[in-house]
Amino acid sequence: MISGREAIELEHLYPSSDFFSDPSIHMDYASWRKGEIIVPAFDIPGFLVFVFSGSVKISAYREDGSEFVLPSEDNIVIGDIQLMTGKPSPFYAEAVSDIVGGVVSIERYGDALKSDVRFLRGTLSLMAAHMDRMLLPSISAREAKERVAAYINNASGGRLDSITHASEVLHLSRRHIHRILLSLVNEGKLLHEGRGVYCIPPSMCYNPGYDRESKT
Repeated sequence: MISGREAIELEHLYPSSDFFSDPSIHMDYASWRKGEIIVPAFDIPGFLVFVFSGSVKISAYREDGSEFVLPSEDNIVIGDIQLMTGKPSPFYAEAVSDIVGGVVSIERYGDALKSDVRFLRGTLSLMAAHMDRMLLPSISAREAKERVAAYINNASGGRLDSITHASEVLHLSRRHIHRILLSLVNEGKLLHEGRGVYCIPPSMCYNPGYDRESKT
């Protein structure tokens, strides 16, 4: 568990009131190193985990030995399905980078969580988004980049000021879109104006297939 000044800073950034209606539900904070298993397969976790930073792989093995990996998302909650069903899951959660997250004791707050309106609404929203992404065909990195560029150029009039809206429209995670935006900024195809605002430079109108170096 994280304690001391770091815990106080995390509590300020991610207060329990942002996640739960019931003020008696208390969130602690913890970290995991890259490669650590956060929740083993076929296990009922003792804690609900809200991932605030870092990347997590959630996967399971099929009968033939092949691995099935769920699409990655932002704002992952681990242990919510086991909480609701009371049954273990074949999926395990592994930290693929260093992780920081909030943890809530299921043994202590399980009953309160099952009736907490704010938590349930958030859980349903995340599950719906997760199912939506699972049903979409996978796209390559280039296709995703072209999709983001076309969205900014056509749908947003050359300016993006809501990554959340772009995520909903493009069916890409906020983290994925953020990586693409940084790539476009580094290539000089976007300007970052700060506070999540990106725009096409006045000197160019970005075309998804456009490559300035190859232009004749």
